[in-house]
Amino acid sequence: MKHEDTKFPFSMYKESGDGRIVSSRSHGTAMEIVEVTSGAVAVQIGTELVAAEAGDFLYIPPTMTFRVDAATDFAAVRGMI
Repeated sequence: MKHEDTKFPFSMYKESGDGRIVSSRSHGTAMEIVEVTSGAVAVQIGTELVAAEAGDFLYIPPTMTFRVDAATDFAAVRGMI
C-alpha cells in the first residue's frame, strides 16, 4: 500500500548557479513560494520583472508562468510548490 503524506503535501526544490536558474514554468492550481538563499535574482512573473536578493521570498500565484535568472555571478533559490 502506497503511503501519501497528507500532512505535508508539498514538493520542495533547490536550484543554484549563474544564468538561468529556474526555466519558465507554471503549475495548474498550485501556488509556489520561492526564497532567494544567496546572491540576487531577476524573476519574470507573467509580464512583470521583479528583483530579489538573499532573504527575500516571492509568491507565484497558481497558473502564473515565471522564471528565475541570476543577477549576480552566482545565486541560489529554494522553493515550495
